[in-house]
Amino acid sequence: MENQSAGPSQPKAPESPFDMHPPNRPGIRFALADKEIDPADVNQRRSHLNAFYRHMWQLSGNQVAIKRKKITRMVCDMSIRNQEASMGTGFLELRVDRLLWWYLFHSSQRKNKPVPAFPWPELELQPNDPADPPSEVYRRLLEKDGEEENAATPNLAAAPNPAAVEAAASATNFVPDMIMRQRAWDEIHGEAPFALPLSGPFELFLPTWFDFKGQVWGAEGAELNHINSELIDEKLAVGWAFAHREPGSNAPIVVESLIVGFARGVTIQAAYRRSTLASLSTLWKAVCDWGATLFEGHSRTLARHIDLTLRVQIGIDRLHLPWGGGPLVAAYTKAQQDVDFIKKKTLEHQTALQTLRGEVVALSQGGFTAGKVSFWALQGFDLTAALGRIDVAEQILEASCNETLLLVKILEKTEQARQLVLTMGKI
Repeated sequence: MENQSAGPSQPKAPESPFDMHPPNRPGIRFALADKEIDPADVNQRRSHLNAFYRHMWQLSGNQVAIKRKKITRMVCDMSIRNQEASMGTGFLELRVDRLLWWYLFHSSQRKNKPVPAFPWPELELQPNDPADPPSEVYRRLLEKDGEEENAATPNLAAAPNPAAVEAAASATNFVPDMIMRQRAWDEIHGEAPFALPLSGPFELFLPTWFDFKGQVWGAEGAELNHINSELIDEKLAVGWAFAHREPGSNAPIVVESLIVGFARGVTIQAAYRRSTLASLSTLWKAVCDWGATLFEGHSRTLARHIDLTLRVQIGIDRLHLPWGGGPLVAAYTKAQQDVDFIKKKTLEHQTALQTLRGEVVALSQGGFTAGKVSFWALQGFDLTAALGRIDVAEQILEASCNETLLLVKILEKTEQARQLVLTMGKI
């Protein structure tokens, strides 16, 4: 009888997150990696995930349950502060499972590596889907929060109560949505890992000795309110996360991290516009620069630092494009001297975008370098024509590029090619 196992081996299926081995234990495969489950069934999903966490980090079911409970409370607290009236049961459970996955990988030995994608990316639920029954867990926490807020409301006729003021401040804090922040982080920074003092997507870890009230919050929240209502894009927000106070404890709330993200009510469509992401990136850079001064022992409020950053940028823009002249006016004046030449040059450029496409695509294969581009641009052409060919190559490549980081690299290479061509022209 012919051996059925003989013959060419089948190609290995693409790896899934469940194909990963435990840290420092290569070759140890998850026993249930190939088991098919219904991820929409929360019991099946969590049973499978619990087994995987035990495989990866020897976590017991009780340990996972404790972590899941803490993340459930964190998600609910964030939604309560964002004034969400209700939340679907399935939506809450799925969000908790996604965040627990992220947390366990982020806090494990893979801390300096990208967190692998959640195993079932196609599984999506809406916060208030009519088919998803309201979460009783969220309802109970929402009611408890309302009772605590009423109990903490200070008597306006009495002297200010620091604990009540602190409680009121924490209650009014808006925490930008973490899932939206993670998606924006991936769009802007790719798979850049988090390393302290970065504690999450657009999160800056604050040490316990940091004076949050003096440097960020201000008198009765005036400083932070100034940032959110007057300084930054209205689609963005700055908030914070803090350590939860244990029931019955009188320990003060300790702010753990500063968080930058999208403001309350901003839609997904508005959040991921290029202009919004650019504003988010600019704000985050300002916060990181401020954080660097913080760890160098400087003392400037966050509001003051953001204000200075924006004012300096406006000043730089003013210097580059003064109303009395500048590149725009110079180009316009020169064009008026020979309009027919500009029309001819424009037509030649548009034609080249079509005729040179094949050459440019071939040029980009096998590694796109400034040397290759400059050599191609100079073949049989004068300096002006060579620079024009680089412009054409750049436009063809950037039009077909959807990855932000790759686009930046293309622009860097074409600019380097221009400098090489100009250098050769001086020889």
